[in-house]
Amino acid sequence: MGWIMPTSDTVCMNLHLRDLSRSVAADVQVVLVLDNAGWHGSRGLQVPPNSTWLPLPAYSPELNAMEPAWLFLKSH
Repeated sequence: MGWIMPTSDTVCMNLHLRDLSRSVAADVQVVLVLDNAGWHGSRGLQVPPNSTWLPLPAYSPELNAMEPAWLFLKSH
């Protein structure tokens, strides 16, 4: 599940978190692996109680599965 939006910010992240939380069964805990995007640490985030966040260490692109995709997109 995901969203395609014109920006990435706290408002968009809250929409995504809300829908992700609603899309799983009540007894399911969602674990989100997060990079260090600015909006991932925003004070305005509304983190659902069934979400656990696992932040990646700073400066660890080898652990971020999206890094190869970003490199491909930038080169094409």
